[in-house]
Amino acid sequence: MQGDIFTASERPRLEVRVEGTGAIDQVDVIKNNKFVFNACPRTASARFTFEDADSKPGESWYYVRVQQSDGQMAWSSPLWITRK
Repeated sequence: MQGDIFTASERPRLEVRVEGTGAIDQVDVIKNNKFVFNACPRTASARFTFEDADSKPGESWYYVRVQQSDGQMAWSSPLWITRK
């Protein structure tokens, strides 16, 4: 869930589902202030799974940013994940 803090023994895996009010130009996954994945669905909804193949032990935080073709934007609350 958005805003959660938890520990994981495996690579973090995010299940992302976005419902826009218009066409979605881009969906970004951001990890520790760096863009690590993006999708360009060009539809009003998007769904994908992101697995962090570069995950290392320690804490990281992730969030999702959405940009619609009409200029509107949205952000998820971050997830703080400590990888063992």
